[in-house]
Amino acid sequence: MEPTPSRRIILSFVLVGVFGQLYCYCQVGQFIQDEAGSIGNAAYNTNWVNVRNPKVKMGLMLIIIRAQKTVNITMGGFMILSLESFSTIVRASFSFLTFLENMKS
Repeated sequence: MEPTPSRRIILSFVLVGVFGQLYCYCQVGQFIQDEAGSIGNAAYNTNWVNVRNPKVKMGLMLIIIRAQKTVNITMGGFMILSLESFSTIVRASFSFLTFLENMKS
């Protein structure tokens, strides 16, 4: 049974909407990942070695140490939200769609 042209158009809009929403979430996850990575570099570039106040120096060293761990937003603990994961999801979705189209024929 072949879908009607109007049904194909509706499904195309739904698909674009779903992928658009997923892209927005993945873009935010990528932005947070990139910005969190730059915090350690900013703290390191403050010339923290020459700071005289030991509390400030210790605080900067702690920021540098903590910034070495990556910050990620996950999708329910299942997958990290990033542009790399978005491209993986899109490729897998279209591969599955192609597989289903080939099975139908």
